[in-house]
Amino acid sequence: MNPLRIFTVAPPMIVAALFAGWTAVGAEGSDPAVVRMQQQQATTQDTGDVLSIRGHPQSLLLKAGERALFRVTGVRGNGSHPLIFQWRRNGVDIQGADKSWLKLDHVSLTDDGSRYTLAVTAGASSIESKPCTLRVVSATTTFSDD
Repeated sequence: MNPLRIFTVAPPMIVAALFAGWTAVGAEGSDPAVVRMQQQQATTQDTGDVLSIRGHPQSLLLKAGERALFRVTGVRGNGSHPLIFQWRRNGVDIQGADKSWLKLDHVSLTDDGSRYTLAVTAGASSIESKPCTLRVVSATTTFSDD
């Protein structure tokens, strides 16, 4: 949970409430008691790169021996730097996993519960996808629609 911070800006005397990821950008109209808030984005001063991920990877439930495919969509950057991708498993970089997708051949029961994220970097800016979880069950497990 993000703490709420309250502060006073002078002049004029304005009290604003800030949440993590939001910034007060000034008084709204002539009423100094109303402060306009703006959501922060991943950005850098020197490059202007702003990154976003529209489609985050989805969690999977697979049988041992099956193939897992994670992907992100709508990755965008508005700066001049190329997008660099790096997949992570449980917070640790996966060597060679540097595309917008990650394919795992022959998942095993030891992969069950692993969390995957994709870090995207452009210049000095970076953003990370929402995590997804890989669930793996025995190859002999039967799924039903009941």
